[in-house]
Amino acid sequence: MSSHNGREGCGRFLSVSLATLLVLQTSLSAQKEEILAPALKIAVAKGDESSNNIKKGTAVEPLVVVSDEKSRPVSGVMVMFTLPESGPGGLFANGGKRTIVFTDEEGRAAARGLRPNHTPGKFELVVDASFHGLTARTVIHQTNVLPAASGVSPKLIAILAVVGGAAAAGAIAASSGNKGSSTTTNPSTSSTTLTAGTPTFGPPR
Repeated sequence: MSSHNGREGCGRFLSVSLATLLVLQTSLSAQKEEILAPALKIAVAKGDESSNNIKKGTAVEPLVVVSDEKSRPVSGVMVMFTLPESGPGGLFANGGKRTIVFTDEEGRAAARGLRPNHTPGKFELVVDASFHGLTARTVIHQTNVLPAASGVSPKLIAILAVVGGAAAAGAIAASSGNKGSSTTTNPSTSSTTLTAGTPTFGPPR
């Protein structure tokens, strides 16, 4: 009887041990899944697919948010914004084509003072982030646009020119008609009439 109880006790111990091992293994597996390799991620919050007004010299300032592998914002990250060396693009507030900004407590970094150049067209603004040996890169797409003068399309200007020309021709024709039908009145002038006669000769008086 005692040996039977002993075998039951040993079996229970083994069962408990196996269950404990299974729980520990599951817990370790879950911890491994939660442990992610350190990384940086850049999300564009403002400025992508935007248009810059060449005539006014205004542009949409790019704003990005840098986060870690768990999508938590990272502060103190060095972010460099780079514009194209030629073609459509612009300059930053420092007068150059590159500017460096460090992220704030919310992981945000903005390229202040961006101004478009005088070349219309699409361009790419490159964003590089660096923090403790980790790096990340993304691209922001923008377009420099030269609006039509006074907001009037060239087609509408051509139509107005044609209409204006016709009106001017009508005015000229009307003016010419008035000139043909008008009469000129000359002021009356008094005239002296000389009548020729036979001269008379006689002794001096």
